[in-house]
Amino acid sequence: MPRIRASVISLSLALASLVPLAGDSPFGDLSHWYTDHLHNSHAAWVFFHRPIAVYREPFGVARRGIAYRQAVALWDQMPMAYPPGMFVLFAPLATIGQVVPMSRRDFGVLGILYTLVLAHLAILAVWLALEAVEPDARIVVGLVSWLLLLRLGLQGFYDSAWIACAAMMVRALARDEPTTAMRWFAAAALLHFRAAAIAPLGLAAAIDAVRGKPPHAWPWTTLGCVGGAGILVIASFTLMYPATLSFRSQLHNLAEIGGGRLMVVVIVSAIAAVFAARWSDYAVAGMVVVCAILAVIDLEPWWWHGTPLLVPMVAVGAWRKASRPSAARGVLLAWLLVVQPLAFHGSPADVFVELADRFRP
Repeated sequence: MPRIRASVISLSLALASLVPLAGDSPFGDLSHWYTDHLHNSHAAWVFFHRPIAVYREPFGVARRGIAYRQAVALWDQMPMAYPPGMFVLFAPLATIGQVVPMSRRDFGVLGILYTLVLAHLAILAVWLALEAVEPDARIVVGLVSWLLLLRLGLQGFYDSAWIACAAMMVRALARDEPTTAMRWFAAAALLHFRAAAIAPLGLAAAIDAVRGKPPHAWPWTTLGCVGGAGILVIASFTLMYPATLSFRSQLHNLAEIGGGRLMVVVIVSAIAAVFAARWSDYAVAGMVVVCAILAVIDLEPWWWHGTPLLVPMVAVGAWRKASRPSAARGVLLAWLLVVQPLAFHGSPADVFVELADRFRP
């Protein structure tokens, strides 16, 4: 089984890599207009010089006077909206962009290859997590995960990295390793604010890590690491949020818009949470609730913002043995297929549409 898994993932990565290598996109991405891989590399370089300014000022202001070979004027009106782990993740790519002379397109292709590697590491992590929990319906969950993560990689998004950490957290919990699970939670939180979606699972891991133990036997080192990560995440969000006021004032989320989409998202999420609690556990139900809140308050409902909806399906049976894992995953898949297009304007199969558009004669 490990050999088959490695072969499938290697083949997927090899075939997916042909898209940027053989394509004509100016940025290397599948759809000719996604630029996050370029922006994040530039932002990482600026962060090394002005770690506070990238959060407190619009990027166009923070980057002034800092020379970068692959500098691009992208999202100049916004501060950086990611925790500091993102800059560590993009440090190698940022350094290559500054040190190695290459065209903008070649650097874009390199960035897509990098995010494709991240995506396939996440696919591996999800499949490893699914092997550690009940096997019911895991082929379907694995396929949906592959579709969503592959699309992230082909379009230059690094969200796969925190999802990989979340999947390894699920695996650790399923193997009765709550302390390890807490460390993976801290890593996910440092990579992306949307890792808030797995906070209920992090709480479950903390409960198991200290349950029945005297305080002197608690994993204080890990608890300190998680606390330190939390401080960094909260501090970066606190620094960034005021500088986004102008941007936020121009947008409206589902809670402000109201209407039928909001009602459907809330009702379907409530139903999914109830069945998740009954057929799986309260940690999975809590993740459904947090994901629903993120869907309702999201000011930029792009498809990649909906990827946290994937994690509850993967986590079924990790914290507590699920009474009906197939039914729980079926409900959560239906929930994802309803909420993602309504709140985030996308669906798992959209990667096929984009590939067809790219290679249409």
